[in-house]
Parts: sequence; structure tokens; C-alpha cells
Amino acid sequence: MNKEDKNKYRVEPKFNCEYQEDIVCPHCGDKDTDHEVDYDEECQEFSCGACEKKFDIVVHKEVSFSSMCLEGEHDYVKDDFHIDDMISCSRCGESHFTRFNKDNKE
Repeated sequence: MNKEDKNKYRVEPKFNCEYQEDIVCPHCGDKDTDHEVDYDEECQEFSCGACEKKFDIVVHKEVSFSSMCLEGEHDYVKDDFHIDDMISCSRCGESHFTRFNKDNKE
């Protein structure tokens, strides 16, 4: 059986419970917008405030990072996209207002 045939027989859930901003009860569809969960526990048991049935939830975490040069290691250049007193690091993009001099230093 190919993938298209498998999808043809897939049961559509009554409520959209996956990857939601709020916890959705799979039994009654109630959205819990005032939830208290342990964000350090990936999988945990939860009780619906409307129908009082228990179910499992999975906490999805999105991780992102920002990085910048160490202080004193920036390669500051005049920032042509902003006003005259703005300089930005050509490597990491960190920028600030200052008087720009010919040596590309603060």
C-alpha cells in the first residue's frame, strides 16, 4: 500500500489537538487558555477543566539562538542603512550610536 492509499484511510480527528497554542481536550474540544503545566516535563498528564477527563499532553519547545562577537572583537563599520551616527559590526550585526572615525573603532 502506497502513501496515498494510507492517507485515504486515515481517520480525521474530531478536534485539532496537535501543535496548538492552548491545550485542547481530545475528549470535548475545550481549549484551556489558563493552563499550569511544568514546561520542563515533556510529557505529562492533564485534566480538562470542562469535562474533567484526563489525557496526556506533550510540551513542544522551540529553541533559537543569538550570537555576537565578544566585546572588543567587533569589526565596526559605518552603517549606511541608518543615520550618520550608527555603526554596525560587519560580522555579527551588533550596532549602536557613536561617532564614527576613520580607524573603524569606537
